[in-house]
Amino acid sequence: MFSFFKFVLQIMSIFGKYALPIFVLLFNFLLNYKFFSYQNGIDVKIKIEITKQICSKVFISKYFNVIYERERERERERERERERERERERERVDLFVGDMKLQSRFLAKL
Repeated sequence: MFSFFKFVLQIMSIFGKYALPIFVLLFNFLLNYKFFSYQNGIDVKIKIEITKQICSKVFISKYFNVIYERERERERERERERERERERERERVDLFVGDMKLQSRFLAKL
């Protein structure tokens, strides 16, 4: 059992954010090819089917939803940063225009 968890940790360290889907696909592969021993026949098959459904649908969808939400948040942050930069540019232009008006008034008085 310890070696199994060690194996999972090695996969997670190697593949980073893609570790969970890879692990779930590997787990499904092991379930499909019956590397796990059956003790009570039908009961174990039902448990394995439920586990497959949970792994393939819930975990992967939640995992990719988390990745998708993170990417959306990064995009929102980039858009906010672009908006801040546009606002800074507008302020610079306003200051420049204000300076030019002051200079023209000063020169007009001379």
